[in-house]
Amino acid sequence: MIYPDMDTTVKLNNLIGQAMDSCQFRGHSMGQWQKSQRSAYSNCLVCGGQASVKADPLPNGIGICGAALAIHCAGGRS
Repeated sequence: MIYPDMDTTVKLNNLIGQAMDSCQFRGHSMGQWQKSQRSAYSNCLVCGGQASVKADPLPNGIGICGAALAIHCAGGRS
């Protein structure tokens, strides 16, 4: 667990905030986040790149991932 003493909803919101910072830095315009009990995802409204977060990833997993976090938006700001 990334934050073992923290509520799952708080964890998700923190991770979404971190993911949004990275997505915005790369010029993405993210849509509404789709949340489930322990995870969430969103797609860029311009290029379709996805970002996803997991509140409790497996020990060899990662809490934040997706193309929108790693590459710049194809139709984003220059």
